Amino acid sequence: MRSDFYFIKKATGVTALLIAFLLLPLSRTLCAGYNSVWGSFSSSSGDAQSVDGSYLNVASIGQAAADSDQRIAGSTYMRLFAGILSSEIKVQDVKLSFADPSPSPDKWNDSFEIECSVTIISYVNNIATNTVAFRISSEGIDEDKFSEWIFTATGDKDSGKEIRYSVVIPTAPGGVSFAPGSNNYIQWQAYYEGGVKPVPSGLYNIKIIEPGIEIVQPGDISSIVPSIEIDFTGPVQPDSMNIKVSERGGPVVLDYNPLHGSDKYEAQWPVSPLNPETYYVITASVRDTADNEYEDSAEFKTAKGVIADLIPVPSPADIGREDIVIRYVLGGNSRVCIAIYDVAGRLVREIISREAREPGIHTSDKWDGRNYAGKRVANGVYFCEVKVKSGGKEYRRYTSLAVLR
Repeated sequence: MRSDFYFIKKATGVTALLIAFLLLPLSRTLCAGYNSVWGSFSSSSGDAQSVDGSYLNVASIGQAAADSDQRIAGSTYMRLFAGILSSEIKVQDVKLSFADPSPSPDKWNDSFEIECSVTIISYVNNIATNTVAFRISSEGIDEDKFSEWIFTATGDKDSGKEIRYSVVIPTAPGGVSFAPGSNNYIQWQAYYEGGVKPVPSGLYNIKIIEPGIEIVQPGDISSIVPSIEIDFTGPVQPDSMNIKVSERGGPVVLDYNPLHGSDKYEAQWPVSPLNPETYYVITASVRDTADNEYEDSAEFKTAKGVIADLIPVPSPADIGREDIVIRYVLGGNSRVCIAIYDVAGRLVREIISREAREPGIHTSDKWDGRNYAGKRVANGVYFCEVKVKSGGKEYRRYTSLAVLR
């Protein structure tokens, strides 16, 4: 008896499901909805909700019961009353979608002026071109941080079911703009012809590199004619850069605006040599494209002599994994020789011979830890000699370095 009832129950459920699918195309007109408590019809299928850039149309069939749901496929499901009666079916009906947003959310942009684009696709009528709008936020995804909807985007065609729309931010009217960082978002919306509600896109993230400026040279120790190297990041105006150098607690000795147009500035000292063994402060500033100012400062000390400084980096060095950089500072134009000796004073390797070098810090000459035969040297202490000819005279400076492996 129990077994017979089980098969009757199952067959009835399957029959109800088949009837539900046959009636689905007529659901909007035949059954706009059904009240599960009083058994009367109510309108529920005339409205469309936006879900991930599409429309979700809902139709009710039969009696909705206060019992368990039973999934049958994807976004479609039914309910069983007492395990027998089919009651409700939902289907997702896509009318509009948004594709290929640009720029990519993974890209860090180096300008505040950004062209944003998206392709809008209609699966029914043509896109209602005069309804396409966008809004942006530079402070995250909270609703109250977004601008009003703006209708100034332009499409790549006048009409159709697939149109790519673009807008350049900042834009007018509205004057909306993005800010440095990763809290920028843009959202689109559109109608298809005959549509009653706008369909919104998802929220597309726009990243902008933080503007900045960094003094690379001079380092902690410099010659009396230091090299100047400055790096820029983000949407800055390089030609707005200003450089000031002053003695620590003393007068300004340099204040100028070099005309410059790239993301790096490199130059030799443009005025009279500085005083030896004196502390100086260099300050560099630059403005971004929104006219905000950024600056960086560094302190350095001028060294004395033609070979103002000599430091091997690193020391000790793990030869085979890293080269040793011979860092030295020159006070003027020179011809330079660099050689390595062992503790017995024997020549191990000549790094450079009579190479022309300009005043300033030099870090391009390296030793790979090998001798003239190309073999790695043994662990131990070695000596580095820098020999300079300048102004008809010869100058030498020595320092020790250690090798470990």
